Amino acid sequence: MQQSPYIWERIWQWACRRHPNKNKHWIGRKYFRLQGTKGWALKAKVGEQTLALLQAYQIPIKRYVKIKKDANPYDLSWEEYFEKRAERKVKEALRNGMLRKLWEQQSGKCGLCRERITLDTFWETHHILPKHLGGKYILRNLVMLHPECHKRVHAEKLRVEKPGQVTTLP
Repeated sequence: MQQSPYIWERIWQWACRRHPNKNKHWIGRKYFRLQGTKGWALKAKVGEQTLALLQAYQIPIKRYVKIKKDANPYDLSWEEYFEKRAERKVKEALRNGMLRKLWEQQSGKCGLCRERITLDTFWETHHILPKHLGGKYILRNLVMLHPECHKRVHAEKLRVEKPGQVTTLP
């Protein structure tokens, strides 16, 4: 699937209007680049890097799940339904494989307070062994915490261990 001919023509006309004294080959080299078998794409140079205009076929289709018409977030009988919806949204947001695994290891809960981590509460990754002491950004050295819990861990010098055992440092 290629870019709309209308859009391409408008961009080409704009480029020709901008440089009336240049030929089509110069304009093509300046503003466009060939994207394999997909055709030509508008390009932009940012510093040393050349970027191409994102085309419609490159944007993934995202399906949204409608909320059930009877669902009420204030009714306790619908609590599980809304928790599953929130969980699905966090999984979609955690495209980074390591963060998603960490979130699943902790059952979607904060390593300190054991409350749910959602897109509303957000999260921070905490190094069990601090980086300045040689800790690395690896799964067994990380724990997900709410931002408030993370501040509390550092302020009160709490030690967080997987999956949520907390002890005070001397």
